Amino acid sequence: MNNESLLVPESNPVQGSPIINQDGGGARVVAETLFPGLVWSDDVTAYCPCPGQNKHSGKNSPRDCQVKIDGVPTVYCVHESCNEEIEAANEALRGGVQSSTPLVLTAEQKKLAAAAKAKARHEVELKVRTKKSLPSLLKAYAWPYDQMLTESPNPIQPDDRQVMFQAFLELFENDDVIWIGDVFQTGKPQHAVNFQTKVQWLAGEIPAGPFTCPSCFVPGSVSRSKDKVAAQRYLVVESDSLSKDLVGAIFRWLDEAVELPLRAVVDTAGKSLHGWFEYPAPDALAELKIMLPAMGCDSKLFGSSQSCRLPGGVRDGRIQRLIYSKGGGSQ
Repeated sequence: MNNESLLVPESNPVQGSPIINQDGGGARVVAETLFPGLVWSDDVTAYCPCPGQNKHSGKNSPRDCQVKIDGVPTVYCVHESCNEEIEAANEALRGGVQSSTPLVLTAEQKKLAAAAKAKARHEVELKVRTKKSLPSLLKAYAWPYDQMLTESPNPIQPDDRQVMFQAFLELFENDDVIWIGDVFQTGKPQHAVNFQTKVQWLAGEIPAGPFTCPSCFVPGSVSRSKDKVAAQRYLVVESDSLSKDLVGAIFRWLDEAVELPLRAVVDTAGKSLHGWFEYPAPDALAELKIMLPAMGCDSKLFGSSQSCRLPGGVRDGRIQRLIYSKGGGSQ
């Protein structure tokens, strides 16, 4: 028998989790019992419908939820709204596997497992602290809509679309390739016209398409895909759950407390605002990916090629207004 210790999950098996006999197929049988509809891509990896799929706010795909049974058996989901269900699924999976067959880990696997456990604990604690502190944050950093308008370093007339568009372009460097268009205008040769440099866009009129992207793309791109992203210039922050008056507190907190410079705020001509911030360093980004969704902000905008509303664009006959402008951080 190996001298290496056996992995013992921190949590006990969930009430009602399956107890599989030693000859019952181990982790694979446990996974197939817990998650109907598993589709195995290899001996240790499978995909299945997420146990919290009814909570998803975004579009579902067949590979959103993954089950891994090598090392520490783990269920993952790309969505964040189902975290409670995923945590319960992991407890059930690991408890069931513990009941059927012990996992013998190498020293490196034990080190990775300990690091993963510490990371998961930190993320849960950070999320809980963030939710608890949100009311105080909204009060301490209050920044209502009308105050944003009056405090903009570069005031812009509310109906001057061309000036808004030009101010937006100043966020980028001259050679940056910027995508502008409608969400479907990507991926085909004819969409090359939607990918132009700042200088090229400035030479023309404001385009009809109401969307853009906070990243810039490699020259010659025709696709707004993450593999074509040359640089992530800005992080755009949005909340559909906080009002336009309340979300200003999040913007101000990021700018002042987190020291993430705010460069622009766009009224989307809908129910939300988009705050454009200089892109954070990796450590800060990792924390913000936990904290901002806990504050009610949209996690989709962390995507490197995610579309967002173009300042000066038009939505259902209403102008997408640039209400706060501080110039670019990429000059």
